Amino acid sequence: IIPLLFVSYCSTTSSVSIAPHGGYLLIDEGLEYYLSCNAQQDKQLKQVQWLNPKQEVIGSNNGSDRIYNIFIKTLFTIKSVLVVQWMDKSLIGLYKCQATYENVTIEDFVYIDIAQTPRDMMKQIKFMGTTQNNYTTFEGSDLKIPCYAQYFSEKPMDSPYIPHLLWFFDNIQIFSDSLFHMTRDKYNLTQDSLLIKNFSLNDQGIYYCRAFITLRDELITKIYPVYVQLKESRWNENMTEFLENSTNSLDVELGLNYTFFCESNDTSVHLQWQALNGSIISKVNIENVTHQTIISYTLAMFPNRLYLQISPVTSKNIDTYICKSSTARNQEEIISITLVPNNIAELYGISFHSATISHYNVHVGDDVFIACRPEFLNFSRTLKFSLIPIMKIKKYKKFISENDDQHFIVNDGLHIKNVQINDSDLYACIGTILIPGNIVTSIYPIMLNVSYCSYVIVP
Repeated sequence: IIPLLFVSYCSTTSSVSIAPHGGYLLIDEGLEYYLSCNAQQDKQLKQVQWLNPKQEVIGSNNGSDRIYNIFIKTLFTIKSVLVVQWMDKSLIGLYKCQATYENVTIEDFVYIDIAQTPRDMMKQIKFMGTTQNNYTTFEGSDLKIPCYAQYFSEKPMDSPYIPHLLWFFDNIQIFSDSLFHMTRDKYNLTQDSLLIKNFSLNDQGIYYCRAFITLRDELITKIYPVYVQLKESRWNENMTEFLENSTNSLDVELGLNYTFFCESNDTSVHLQWQALNGSIISKVNIENVTHQTIISYTLAMFPNRLYLQISPVTSKNIDTYICKSSTARNQEEIISITLVPNNIAELYGISFHSATISHYNVHVGDDVFIACRPEFLNFSRTLKFSLIPIMKIKKYKKFISENDDQHFIVNDGLHIKNVQINDSDLYACIGTILIPGNIVTSIYPIMLNVSYCSYVIVP
């Protein structure tokens, strides 16, 4: 069974890594600590998560957890940040960082242990005056993170040594004069601090100040993690906004028509839409004109799909809609979608009200223009700018990105010449905009029905 829609981001590789590093990590007892499980964003990425030594998924903070995770999104990476609030012996063990893609699961591991105090306080690095390791900042601001380390030894000749500091972000060392053009003017390093200039969405994550002392016969090192995020930019932990899942939610605009479908690969399965309270959505013959607000129907071209049409969405039919499969032996829930009203007028958001329609009914050989023009409406008194959202169009699960002799992406939609039966499908008009501290994405489903004979769907 396949959900209706999901938003994805293109990537060249699928990978996962732990920062500061996997393998074996020592943490001082009683210390607050952060580790990041970083997964490359990919259209096939389904889930990123941490598992504890008992192979249990570590959830978000419920107010009392000593160890939990927080999700961060950037344009290229999804980060599951593991937060250790107070390190003690009960948290010792092997932790798994896991990214699940459509065809493969990629894992990385770290064994967390307590750092034992050196005998007689000899050969020990301590971070001094750096008690804050959690920062929240604003888009475009400069952020200074202090880090000062001191080396303690009972050998008088070692005492004057000052540790050398290196800074890392996602396992990559930071330099003031980076040759990489995107970070060339990004950082300024001093003897006891890191300055991040013009903080942006992609700068969110875990920074690590690493102190090193080189003695005659050994190298001593210690890591100080700092978690930095944009104000009001923390990701919804369910990840439903970006990833395919068994339960989906969709922001909807009141007054617009919406169409969804569920699908089974088994032709013997009977599909049925119903509301959360159990009331069954009546199935109608699509060739017959109907004035019902909520209906379900099938199309000859997709006999294994059952469509749900709500025309229009109102405050009375905002609900969770469940598609169930039934056979002679059992009945089980297969997919659900929860409609969430998008109250744009209260703040800001992407609207499809004035430039997109929900249904197209055309004949084979016609030319059709599927309008897709998301608009960014800003009612906020603090957000002082106006931008045009990036528009993308998706046919089922595939983005339409290249023109051919029949299909042409234009600024405000998709132009199809000499439309054919196989062009029939549920398309997704997607608008995306980057605002300070957040990515706003909105989806509007558009039904294109191509037929040989003349009949009309009345929304």
